This record gives sequence, structure tokens and C-alpha cells, in this order.
Amino acid sequence: MGTDANTALIRRYYEELWNGWRLELAEELIASDIRFRGALGVDVEGREGFKQ
Repeated sequence: MGTDANTALIRRYYEELWNGWRLELAEELIASDIRFRGALGVDVEGREGFKQ
């Protein structure tokens, strides 16, 4: 994946999924085995955990 494609992916993640709350995009933009630790100490695993 080139720099332009990476930039577009990150932009979609923040603008559409994160800021726009379009959680249906998680299937397309996020790996199924994601592990996420939020700034407030919230830990989640997997897409479904992320959507919660």
C-alpha cells in the first residue's frame, strides 16, 4: 500500500468511522484481531469490542 493509499485509509478512519460514528465501516477499515487501548484506559479486542 502506497503513501497515498495509507493517507486515504487513515483519513477515512478518523473522518468517517471515528468522528462520523459510522461503525459499519469497521468491517472494511479495521483488522478483525484489533487490540485497542483508548486514552482513558479502555482496552478492547476485536471489531465487536471496538464497536462497543
